[in-house]
This record gives sequence, C-alpha cells and structure tokens, in this order.
Amino acid sequence: MRVSRASAVLLWIAGAPLFCVLAIANAAGYRYGVSDLAFYLPAGLQRAGLASFPRDGALLDVQSRLTLADDVMGLAMRGGAIAGIETPAIVYALHVASLLLLFVAAVALGRAVFRSGWSVAALAAALTLRHAVARAGVNTLEGYFHPRIFAFGLGVLAVAVFLRRGIWPALVIGLLAAAVHTTTAFWFLVCLGVAGLISERRDRLPLLACGTLATGMLGYAIARGPLAGRLAPMDAAWLSVIAEKDYLFPDRWPLSGWLVPAAYVAVVAAAACVRRRAGELRPRERALLGGAAALVVIFMVLLPPMLVRSALAIQMQPSRVFWILDLFATLSVIWLLGDARGRHRTLAPAIVAVVVVLGSAARGVYLMTVRFPERSLAVLSPPDTPWEDAMRWARSTERGSHWLAHPDHAYLYGSGVRVSGRRDVFLERSKDPAIAMYDRGIAMRVQERLPLVSDFDDLSAPRVLDLARRYDLDFLITEVPLPLPLAYRNARFNIYRLR
Repeated sequence: MRVSRASAVLLWIAGAPLFCVLAIANAAGYRYGVSDLAFYLPAGLQRAGLASFPRDGALLDVQSRLTLADDVMGLAMRGGAIAGIETPAIVYALHVASLLLLFVAAVALGRAVFRSGWSVAALAAALTLRHAVARAGVNTLEGYFHPRIFAFGLGVLAVAVFLRRGIWPALVIGLLAAAVHTTTAFWFLVCLGVAGLISERRDRLPLLACGTLATGMLGYAIARGPLAGRLAPMDAAWLSVIAEKDYLFPDRWPLSGWLVPAAYVAVVAAAACVRRRAGELRPRERALLGGAAALVVIFMVLLPPMLVRSALAIQMQPSRVFWILDLFATLSVIWLLGDARGRHRTLAPAIVAVVVVLGSAARGVYLMTVRFPERSLAVLSPPDTPWEDAMRWARSTERGSHWLAHPDHAYLYGSGVRVSGRRDVFLERSKDPAIAMYDRGIAMRVQERLPLVSDFDDLSAPRVLDLARRYDLDFLITEVPLPLPLAYRNARFNIYRLR
C-alpha cells in the first residue's frame, strides 16, 4: 500500500465533506431543476408516479429509454414522498452522493498511483476545480445532480480498481455506470477493454469474446435495432435546430479547440516517458495508456462521419473522450510536480496539495460571494418566490393540463414548468433543442413551435387563443396582463384559463 492507513483515514474523515463543499462552491453553488436536470427530473417524477406527461412523454422518452437514471431517481423520489421528504431535498441528497462517489474514486485512483498521501489529496482537490472540457460539451462538475457526474465517478473508480484488482471487477463497475449514463460509460469501457487486452494475457480470449459479443450487439442495434437508420446524415431542417451546439461539429472548432486536446495527449505522454525512465510505469498503467490511445484513434475514425453529419456519430459525441484525457492529464501533472521519484520524500507533494486546495477554496469563495452571492451550498426546499407559488397552483390542476409559458421560463425564473409545476409545457428552450439531437421528430416539434413564441411578451389574446386551439393548451402563465379568463394571480404572474 503506497499511502499509509493513517493518511487514508485522515483523507476520508476530513476530505469527504471538504471535497463536497469545494465542489459545490466551484460550481457556483447548488441550483435545483436547471439545465439537464430539467429533463432528468420530470422523467424521474414520471417513473415515480408523482407526475404524468401525456404530451411531453415522447420527448422525455428520447433519452430516458437509454438509461436507468430516471428509474433510480424515481425510486428515490417515491421513497422520499412516502417518508414525507420533499423532492428538492431528495435530489440534493443524490447530488451529494454523486460528489461523495467522485471523492471515493479520486482517493482510490490516487492511492493506486501515488506514493504520497499529499498527492492523493491534491488529486481530489483538483477534481473540485470545475471547468469545461475542451469541445466536449461537458463540464467536469455541475451545480446540480447529473447522472453523467455519477457515471463519471464510477468510471474513475473502475480505472482505480483496474490498477489494483484487474479487469473484470473494473468492467462490472463500468457496466453499472452504463446503466446510469450510457455515453459517458461507453468511453470508459472502451478504454478499460483495450487496457485489459494489453495487460491481462490470461484473460484475452474471454475479453475478446466479450468484445465480439458487444460489437455484434451494437451492430444489430445499428442495423435493425433501436439505432437503425441513424448512420444517415442529418438533414438541413434537423441540423438547424441544433446549429448552436458548435461542439458537435469539429469543422467549426477554432484552433484552440484542437490545441487543448493535443495538450492533454502531450502531458500524458510526457509523464509516461518520465515514469518509464524512472522504472515506475507499471504494466497496467502502460495498458491504460493504450486504452487512452485507442480513444484518440476512435475519435479520429469517427471524425469523417461527424463531418458529413451522420446522426449516430453526432449523437455519440466522440469528443467526450477528452474528458477521460483531461482526467489522465490531471493525474500526470500532479505526479510530475509532487510525486515523481525523489520528490515524494520532500515537501513537494504537500506544497502541491496546499496550493491546489487553497486555489479551489479561493475560487469557490469568489464565486459564492462576488459572482453569485444569491446562491447557496444547498437547496432543501423550494424557494418562496412568485414563480414557485404559481407552480404550486399549477400542481393543483389536472395532471394532463397543458401549459404555455415564456420559452425561456426555466432560465428566467429558476426552474421549468415540467420540474416545479409537474405539467406539460408548450416549449422549454433551455432543454428541448438539446433533446432534439437524438430524434428528428422532436427536432421538427421544436422547429415548428419556437417561432410561434419567439415574441412571447408581445403575444395578443387572439394569438394565444389560436395557439390554444391548435395545440390543445389549457393555461397561460405570463407577467403581461391580457383580456383572458383569469384563473390565478400573484404579485408577479397571471395565469389564464384557455378553455
């Protein structure tokens, strides 16, 4: 064991709560019901039987049918409802659980690689420094619960288990991650599978058999299964809905979009060379480098299909491999600065750890006190705002009611109608176009509806009633007074009955 038991115990006791606080602060505080949670939370509420979305169910199912994340969330929220615990508190507990998992994974990985406990602490602290991964369309942390972060934590843990225990337990953990977030886990499984083939000679035949079976299943899914027809290019109408997501299209990347991933590769390669010359590069570490190289090769192979806008290539988001390279680069830098041969016996590891921890703390304090002083480290109950008051009233209406709201209502007011009101909504611009990447039908729905409410605050009563007839709308929520039957009003919002 490279790190002493006393150091490990100290890391667990003091490190876990500190890691969570730093991670939440560096994500600019905790927020409920925003961004991707605007999809996952309604899907979970539907699975729990706490909400039904007869009109938006097809939209929610585009992603939820690929994972068990909504089922897990639904089970947790159903249990919370039985125990009298509000949904925001349950979702916050899931968020903290995902951070604790990432902390455990970071410590396990650090202990598998480093000699010094200080270097392990530095790695954990480095993972609290939230940042966007270059051209991957993903942040290393989020200010809300995201199954992707949970799956990433499982992936990091799988890498650590591979280094210490071998390929099979690592693959089991990777498969658990796939149940939570398929695409994140897929790239970890590819990396680990290649690493296993390189390092585990006795297991090559069963690994090849498993790989052949997995490839065959993927081929069937593409040829005749749920992925059938997705090799064809997206048409212009479909592409127009997701055009703002530049990270999906490598031909639109600036030079920096290529330089940062290249820097990841250079740093990992440099650290590996130094480690090999020092005689510290162990066989499974060398195998992981092979797995990382395989990810780069796969990205390059998928580049031409991405350039011709193949639907499946775009939906796989191959640039997510950079997230794993970002992790390996972070590991490499910490080893080079503090844990390389001889340095672990000096003050270097402690200095690196203290600098990273203080840097994370300073950044977190700045974000929480200067940039976003209105945010907090926890949200355990809905805020007392006019929007939440209106959404409480919305929950008192029929479950199948259909709502018209500002297309940016989730961004403007903190949460969406689907999250806080638990009702179908005409359009939610912060999430619906993102889901459209996975289904052309949803893309056409967004393309059709967005122009109709692009001037939402200027909608007249006749236009609203025309939309209500065409799209079977029941209620309108707006800050603008209109000559329509008033169903509910508070200090800020008017809710009009459209039937």
